[in-house]
Amino acid sequence: MTSCFLMIQGLAWRLRWTHDHGLEARALGTKGARDIRERFGMARVAELWAEEGRRGLGRFKTKREDTRLLDVD
Repeated sequence: MTSCFLMIQGLAWRLRWTHDHGLEARALGTKGARDIRERFGMARVAELWAEEGRRGLGRFKTKREDTRLLDVD
């Protein structure tokens, strides 16, 4: 038996279970979708970026003279 065959068997079992347990599968899907939105939704991503921004503020010291443009010929 190849690993591909075993993967197909596992997929077939999951599809059969989903068909046979429709209401339970729907409830699990709804719960999973809510969890994904909470973990990876725009609001959570914005929170993570804000946390990273606050954490990084102290790492970089900029001085006025460091930000001037250089005249290059």
